[in-house]
Amino acid sequence: MTDEELLALATKFELLSYKHEPRPGLMTLTVCRRSLMQSPPSWAIVGDDNFCLNRDGGWEYESSPSNRTEDFIERTRWSDLRECVSFAQDHLMKYPTGYKD
Repeated sequence: MTDEELLALATKFELLSYKHEPRPGLMTLTVCRRSLMQSPPSWAIVGDDNFCLNRDGGWEYESSPSNRTEDFIERTRWSDLRECVSFAQDHLMKYPTGYKD
């Protein structure tokens, strides 16, 4: 199996950033696929406690799939994995000491 084929199977990417204050440690954001493999890709940036990052850089509670509105999905999903990962990396760099507002 090629690297490209393996990557196509991935459903989750963890992005790490080391924070120095207030307590040293690793901070993690996870880019997760939210669509079925046979569907067009839909990616979300997920933090702790069922929160996901929206396109404005704010955190929103992610309810169960049956309770998510179209507006919520539009604000919190990316169809392009590279764009989603880039947004998550930018967010990590913007808030090196924590990621919740």
